Amino acid sequence: MGIFFFFLFAFTLLGVYIAVRRQLASPGVIGALGMIASIAFMTLYLLSFEIVMIQGVIFGVVIGILFTGATLATAFYFLKQEQKS
Repeated sequence: MGIFFFFLFAFTLLGVYIAVRRQLASPGVIGALGMIASIAFMTLYLLSFEIVMIQGVIFGVVIGILFTGATLATAFYFLKQEQKS
């Protein structure tokens, strides 16, 4: 069951990237919804293993924020480079 949550996490990051690049909504809304979904799916993925709940929640939040932040930064970088040319 854990791999299902991991794929949802990956598809969330892909959706955030595409939504920012295509400017489908406000960047703040995309970032907030993407971060919430990423944190939820990564936390559920980590909790599918035999680990302490607080450890899974903390690492789920940290990993979700870091990966969504990196995805947003990459999308904004390429969006700005595309707008320059």
